[in-house]
Amino acid sequence: MHALAARAGLSTGYVSLLEGGTWEDPRCSTVAKLAAALQVTTDWLILGSGEPDWSAPLPEDERPGVYFVRSEGDGSVKIGFSVRPSLRVQQLRTSSPHALILIAIMPGDKRDERALHRRFRSARIHGEWFRPVPELLAFIEAKSEAA
Repeated sequence: MHALAARAGLSTGYVSLLEGGTWEDPRCSTVAKLAAALQVTTDWLILGSGEPDWSAPLPEDERPGVYFVRSEGDGSVKIGFSVRPSLRVQQLRTSSPHALILIAIMPGDKRDERALHRRFRSARIHGEWFRPVPELLAFIEAKSEAA
């Protein structure tokens, strides 16, 4: 979060509020700064449409994408989307009674996240959390190997 805030010229606190969903309506100039810092278009950042510009790639865990987190408590898997998956996992860890492990990140947007939620709906526990069924684990493993 600190690196993103510095690249975007924004305060760490403000970026934290945006990433946490507390501040839901940033100014256009803020969106433009974040898009430039993340090396994506503003359309991609807001709508998840179009292609990101990876001309100077960021580390994979700092790129927007669909992430998979596993709870060491019961093995459940969270399928989520974030513009900064590594930061999102840090945020999740503060509210989880169990250790959370980031097991994979794949390129994608909110539509891909929703498609995966539908695909594995029979394994849904609650919200974005799923039982670690063989089909889901095989999907994640295949995505990890392809990366």
